[in-house]
Amino acid sequence: QVISDGCRLVDERAYQKGSGVASALLQRAGIPVLSQRDHRTLEFLRTRLDPHHVVDGAARDHHETDWYREYFGAAE
Repeated sequence: QVISDGCRLVDERAYQKGSGVASALLQRAGIPVLSQRDHRTLEFLRTRLDPHHVVDGAARDHHETDWYREYFGAAE
């Protein structure tokens, strides 16, 4: 996940890797968290709910996107 590094109301925002406050609390309590930007994972989750769903092979999770890789370097 990605959060703002400093004020988010400036013209040029900076970012850092990490969870937001709510996500961090859920994770600390042992509750898995999924980002709305993790499209590949959401595709696979949808197949659990709808066996007829066809996974979009082009879907990528946020850490696999060009923006993320350019901003932070290669994904972990």
